[in-house]
Amino acid sequence: MTHYTDRSIAIACTRGREAIVRRFQGLLATEGFTEQQWRVLRVLYDFEPVPLAELCRLTCIHKVSMTRITRTLMKRGLVTRETRSVDRRAYDISLTDEGRRKLSGMTPIANEIYAGITNDLGREETTELLRLLRKLADINQP
Repeated sequence: MTHYTDRSIAIACTRGREAIVRRFQGLLATEGFTEQQWRVLRVLYDFEPVPLAELCRLTCIHKVSMTRITRTLMKRGLVTRETRSVDRRAYDISLTDEGRRKLSGMTPIANEIYAGITNDLGREETTELLRLLRKLADINQP
């Protein structure tokens, strides 16, 4: 008989996430970031400026948590928040020059960590895992 914990997709995804996050713990601890703060900074590094609602979607972080995270990153001088000209109630989030410098130093290390994960899992399996997780993420889309 297969136990629930061996057939649960939710538990398997959580275990997989933890395995990935564990690889980044040293880098994040050295720089003083939480995993969620890193996610925000890394997405901004690729897409800035990003409307707050879109940043929440891209990082899978709830708006209430995102507000707290961006406030913390603003206090550290790493991000800015500007009112959108189109909708005065919405905000765009961007990296500051200091934020870009910080990410420029961290990104090569993060890329090495990702390469190690890909190497350990295998390139084909990594590609297949990403494909399947994207498909899983879309199962409730209309």
